Amino acid sequence: MSAILSNAGTIADITERASVDAAVERVTSELGPIDDVPTDASSLAVEWLEQAARQWQRQGAARRGLEVVERAIRLAPRWGSPSRSLSLLQVELLVDLRMHREARAALAELIPQAELAADHVVAAESTRLLGQIEQMEGELPAARRELTKAVEAFRHLGDDQRLADALRARGFAEMFGGSLAEAERFLREAETIFQRVDDPRGRAWVQQNLAWVSFLSGDHEVSERRLRAAIEAFDAIGDSSLDFYPEPQRERIDAINDRVYDTVNNGVYKCGFATRQPAYDEAFGQLFDSLDWLEDLLGRNRYLAGDTLTEADWRLFTTLVRFDAVYHGHFKCNRQRIDDFANLSGYLRELYQMPGVAETVDMRHIQHHYYESHTSINPHRIVPRGPLLDFDRPHGRGRLKAA
Repeated sequence: MSAILSNAGTIADITERASVDAAVERVTSELGPIDDVPTDASSLAVEWLEQAARQWQRQGAARRGLEVVERAIRLAPRWGSPSRSLSLLQVELLVDLRMHREARAALAELIPQAELAADHVVAAESTRLLGQIEQMEGELPAARRELTKAVEAFRHLGDDQRLADALRARGFAEMFGGSLAEAERFLREAETIFQRVDDPRGRAWVQQNLAWVSFLSGDHEVSERRLRAAIEAFDAIGDSSLDFYPEPQRERIDAINDRVYDTVNNGVYKCGFATRQPAYDEAFGQLFDSLDWLEDLLGRNRYLAGDTLTEADWRLFTTLVRFDAVYHGHFKCNRQRIDDFANLSGYLRELYQMPGVAETVDMRHIQHHYYESHTSINPHRIVPRGPLLDFDRPHGRGRLKAA
């Protein structure tokens, strides 16, 4: 059994998704039914599966990670109870998947266990996760309370890495419905600590969050600068071979970005938060003028800047994928749905169907976030049951040339 696990390689050293998937499949196949795993090998198998689940988590494949963790948890009782770190990882993945009811149930068991064992790290991490759940469900006072407790606990423990993570979560909670100045303050402190502990991934995420703060405060120029810094930071730690901002196309990409940001990305917000009819009418007209322009452009081009996928496409995607589920009704952007545009709807489906994209889109979370957090628009926080969306049907974009 030890030989099987050793031959599979060290998961932490595997960076390609396909390689992780193949290694996990090989090991789980060799392990066979749980009841047949020798007791003396169970501990090693559980440790290996936990490594695999953490690698899936780092690569953004939370559902696959959760499947592996649940297998490890089923194996663990053969040599003892599941470790608190394994149970905590299960909660992290449940939160990543917005499975809040299941995460709360797991935390209700984990927090008392950690407190009884004086495991202050797991107790504080559990509190942080509870705060993140409250934030995602639009309960800002409860999120502030739990995340502040986590921040104070990690300060007391002197655990800088986890303190920075908690500060980033605390700042993120302020971004939606709270104080943008407070959000920036917490994020800046997190950035300083991530720098001190040499965590480039943490710094990259802070840069992305700071770009959001600037976006929400209406400072497009600073938001753009911070977004560029975040992209460069992620390039330094990820697959920099994917260049979505190639030098020869930058002028074209910038021109598209400027119009799309002002009239589409931000245009839906201008409609949704307008408090006077003329302001709404102006934003509504600009939004659909731009959608008509994009529909025409995508009738001739595979992608916005030509036959190559660029960052302009991904900036537009984030708005398109939310449009029919949220902006059409919640923000009163209701002249047409994206599904009513032949080219835009096919283009949206093509982007959604690209490897790794669909698993980053959680429509349940998207709808609940918007309809529950914008109480000035939706005071009773009623979340609609529809619409039925099918992003997996054929996109038909193959008729246009791609590089």
